[in-house]
Amino acid sequence: MVSNITQGELQQKFEGAIFDLLDLAKKSTFNRISENCVFILSEIEGNYMSFSEQKDIRKTKNDKKIPRLLEEISPDLLSMYTAIYDFNLYVYKSTQRETIIEIQYYLKSSLDEHFRKTIAENVPMLHCKVAIPPYITVNGKKEKFDINWEHNTLSHRWKMFWLRSKFILRQSGGKKIK
Repeated sequence: MVSNITQGELQQKFEGAIFDLLDLAKKSTFNRISENCVFILSEIEGNYMSFSEQKDIRKTKNDKKIPRLLEEISPDLLSMYTAIYDFNLYVYKSTQRETIIEIQYYLKSSLDEHFRKTIAENVPMLHCKVAIPPYITVNGKKEKFDINWEHNTLSHRWKMFWLRSKFILRQSGGKKIK
């Protein structure tokens, strides 16, 4: 059941999740992840675009946002708390100086009406996620990657080039391509 929650309690929930997210990012990537965190908020909008198109649109919108401290966005999170179905925390961008965490939220009003009735009184879920580049799953081995790959870094472009090359060679049956 959705209950009244104080700003302090909400901030405490998010601080625990942020700790888990940074730990996950440090274990999964080769970057030095700063614990100096700032935040941006994004609504998850249901649409039928491809993952790649969604990622590009999200990046364009997020690059225009001004990151804020958790204390500064807590009132916003608190005001919409009962209307939220799901919170997702992602490392949007990380440098040695700071880590920008994107807090994505999915509104209950965006859900199918029948399902919405079944979860109307539920407390919002809180998830921590690290976006994994496509070439990681191809190799089968667990290798660390660049946390900033979604920003089209040089290492990401290079690995995608090799992934596409391998795919083209496989499709051609190993024959020379003219």
